[in-house]
Amino acid sequence: MANFRVIWEGAILTFSENETQTLQKGFDLQADLLALMGDLASNAVLSGILGAAANYIQVNRAIIALADQGNGFDLHIPWPAIVAGQWWLMWPTGVIPNATAVDSSAGAVAAWGPNRLDVFSIGMDRAMYHGSWDGSSWNLWEALGGGFTSPPAVTSWGPNRLDIVGLGMDSAMYHGSWDGNSWNLWESLGGRFASPPVVTSWGPNRLDIFGIGMDGAMYHGSWDGNSWNVWEGLGGGFASPPAVTCGGGINRLDVFGLGMDSAMYHGWWDGNSWHVWESLGGKFASLPTPSAPAVASRSPGRLDIFLLGTDQDMLHNYWNGATWQGWESMGGVFISPPAVAHLGGPNNRVDIFGIGPGNQMWHKAVDDGGWYPWAKDWEAMGGKFSSPPTVASWGPGRLDIFGLGLDHGMFHKAWDGAWRPSPSDWEGLGGVFQHSAPV
Repeated sequence: MANFRVIWEGAILTFSENETQTLQKGFDLQADLLALMGDLASNAVLSGILGAAANYIQVNRAIIALADQGNGFDLHIPWPAIVAGQWWLMWPTGVIPNATAVDSSAGAVAAWGPNRLDVFSIGMDRAMYHGSWDGSSWNLWEALGGGFTSPPAVTSWGPNRLDIVGLGMDSAMYHGSWDGNSWNLWESLGGRFASPPVVTSWGPNRLDIFGIGMDGAMYHGSWDGNSWNVWEGLGGGFASPPAVTCGGGINRLDVFGLGMDSAMYHGWWDGNSWHVWESLGGKFASLPTPSAPAVASRSPGRLDIFLLGTDQDMLHNYWNGATWQGWESMGGVFISPPAVAHLGGPNNRVDIFGIGPGNQMWHKAVDDGGWYPWAKDWEAMGGKFSSPPTVASWGPGRLDIFGLGLDHGMFHKAWDGAWRPSPSDWEGLGGVFQHSAPV
């Protein structure tokens, strides 16, 4: 009798093919999953499927990782792969029948210089793919290999430098880099994580990576220019992936995540020590599992945080350099977590994006003069998306927004004083990509 461990959001349950249990994470573990386990255990071709240490099985349009553990098999279900509604186990694709949310990511984007963009996403083969804009044309899509169970996260600590991280099939952290001449792919940084990672850089040759461990605690790893320091436990108990910003200055980090009580928690590094964790309160939507908040810093000592409330409206809180101002509703109704970017300029503008009804993109901005178009109104931007947006700015007054369409392809829109190609149209960049948890 073969045993299977279902690994989802850090919860590990062991099954035999004849058992029935419920995954107590807010969703029933459907009988179909148990039937799948039984089919695998009795299938004559099982030995062929398990010929390698890690394989993929596609069932009901779900891609799950199957890892041979010697005395049984681990089914790694991507976060989140169980969604409300008829399609009980799937990698979210397009408009999902009966699903309540779009909780997946287009990928990651970074800009290491003016008029330069580097976009990363996970293909259907679980490999990493890279596309770039060089100032005059797109270069699409370069295969970088690897095998990933999370979306990527990327940052740049200097011109012509990129550092990419993602979770491998063994739930460990993997790192790749571009040094200006060649790719260096993929080194394992170890650890075992239950959430997609985030990465940032507050100075040259410096990296800070955060992720949620299998125990629900926050973990931190860093590159100091000479060596990796992994993994430092920061404690806490988190139900969402983290968000991080280094907008407070050199050797300053601010980290956010949703606790098990659905409240927002904040921790920070002041250059000498960690201060963890202060509760910022609030109650937030789960989509169907809690998603990472979006955070931006639009001036020294200023932090703006965005996430969806339980009514799926956009909530906002900010630190003014002295105190937190409390949660306020920005209106709207959203089916994805938000993405934010600092547009810059004399008025310190921040732009917020999210997917709303009809899977359309919606937009709002705030600067020192107030909210645009209005405090609780949002600008429709067209499109039909099956992922939340990803956004970057390579210079003052410039925004580039990306999202996955219903065909799994990448779509792009830019702002340079006007929306390009138009307020409602999007530029197709092709490709066929996985949908995974938000970054």
